[in-house]
This record gives sequence, structure tokens and C-alpha cells, in this order.
Amino acid sequence: MIPAFAVGAAKWLLAGNWKWAVPSAIAAVAVIYAGTQRLNYLGCKADRAESIAAAERAVREFQAKDKEHADALVGQYAGEIAELQGKYEDAQIRLARAGSVAGCNSTSAARAFDDGVRTLEREAGDRDADAAGNAGAAVPAPAGAASRVRR
Repeated sequence: MIPAFAVGAAKWLLAGNWKWAVPSAIAAVAVIYAGTQRLNYLGCKADRAESIAAAERAVREFQAKDKEHADALVGQYAGEIAELQGKYEDAQIRLARAGSVAGCNSTSAARAFDDGVRTLEREAGDRDADAAGNAGAAVPAPAGAASRVRR
């Protein structure tokens, strides 16, 4: 047996009301579909924001660990760095005390080199090597490694 509601609905549609009921039903389906797509988009947008935040957290954590590692390396090589700095200063003193070749300082290239070295030393002062512009300097060998000095 067909329910009374279905019979009433069928009579209502056959009376000519289908001309606006069908487009209304199609519009309702389209609105529902668009709503679900919008919710899906907003969910994807929230997921993307969370992944960006997680990536930024990972970068910050890596940078913190990297800084700790760099500080440990500087501490590990501090004695060797001080030793090399002392050798450099001793060599500078020896060079300053040593007599120069008569014709060597008279060339424009030698004067320019000396002026450049003096300028770098004056700019560097007692600052770190990075601040002095020596960021590209070679990393010293581990402690205990034999060093070769050319003379």
C-alpha cells in the first residue's frame, strides 16, 4: 500500500508544481554540494597551516641544535685557536724585526700589500675572525694532527 503522503505528493507534482519544485531541488543539491566542498577546502587550508607551523618548529629546533654543536666545536678547538693566534702574532713580530730587502719595499705592489695588511689589522682589532672578514678561513685540523708549516 502506498502511503498517503506519497499519493498527495504525486498529485501535487502532477498539478503543475513540478515546474518550480525540480529546479528548487537541483538548487538545494547544488548548495549542499558547494557547502561540503567549502568545508573540505577549509580543512585542507587548516592542515596546510599546521604543516607550515610544524616545519618552522623543526627548523628552529635544528638551528638550536646546530648552535649548540657549533659552540661545542669552538670550545673543543679553543686551545688550538689560541695557539695558532699566538704563532701568528709571534710571526708578525719576527717579520717586523727582520730587515727587509733593499728594493722590496720600494715597489708599488709591496706598498699596497703592506697598506692592505695594516688596514685589515686596524679594522680587525681584537674582534673574532668572522667579524674581521675572515669567514672563509679554513677550519683548523683536530687537536693532535700534525701541522705542516712552509717556510
